[in-house]
Amino acid sequence: MTDVASSARFAQTQHGRRNRTVSYRFIRHKRRSDLSENGHDRRSAQRREEILTTATEVFFAKGFSRTSIDDVLERIGGSKRTLYRHFPGKEALFTAIVTTFSDRASNFAPATGSGELRPLLLELGQHYLENLLSKDVVAMFRMAVAEAPHFPEVTKVVYENGPKRACELLARKFSEYNVSGKEKIEDPAEAAQAFLAALRGDLFFRVLLTAYEPTSTQVKKSVAAAADQFVKSHVTRGK
Repeated sequence: MTDVASSARFAQTQHGRRNRTVSYRFIRHKRRSDLSENGHDRRSAQRREEILTTATEVFFAKGFSRTSIDDVLERIGGSKRTLYRHFPGKEALFTAIVTTFSDRASNFAPATGSGELRPLLLELGQHYLENLLSKDVVAMFRMAVAEAPHFPEVTKVVYENGPKRACELLARKFSEYNVSGKEKIEDPAEAAQAFLAALRGDLFFRVLLTAYEPTSTQVKKSVAAAADQFVKSHVTRGK
């Protein structure tokens, strides 16, 4: 009986060791697999950014209609299969570029501080106008206008993923402010349109249509004027 019990305990011990060995191997394999997947994700994201950066340069240099996927690949290298894995076509690639610019300009982070509206407007306005007047965004608008007579879908992509989207995001931000802010913004959707229009003002068209480069002081003055005008026209004190 003693020999039988000892044999049973030995068998259980060996079985446990085998299970632990299998478990350790599984864990090591899973860790290697996770690291491999993370590395692949990073490489994929890096490749996507490289494609976007190169495509932006090509689109701005040649225009939408005269740019082909081959033009992009000639600059960046690689295969069409890889590019199509990220972007199914030229239109999708261009839309991703416009959306990237829109995300940058419309990243309306909340202002910190007292909860007063004017500091929030100054922060949002400064961020938006600086990005709107940047050289790459101005180049995008110029290209869209140039392509409009023959490729109206280009201007539609720019409008829906640029100004329209920025307005919707800002309206949402104004609605969030109304929940806890010290002042109330009347009709956030209409107010967002008015504020962005005031920010663009004459300065944006001057930059768009000429080689004019505004100073940081001019940008700040434009933002302050838009904020003051907005507070007078679209804000009531209290709730």
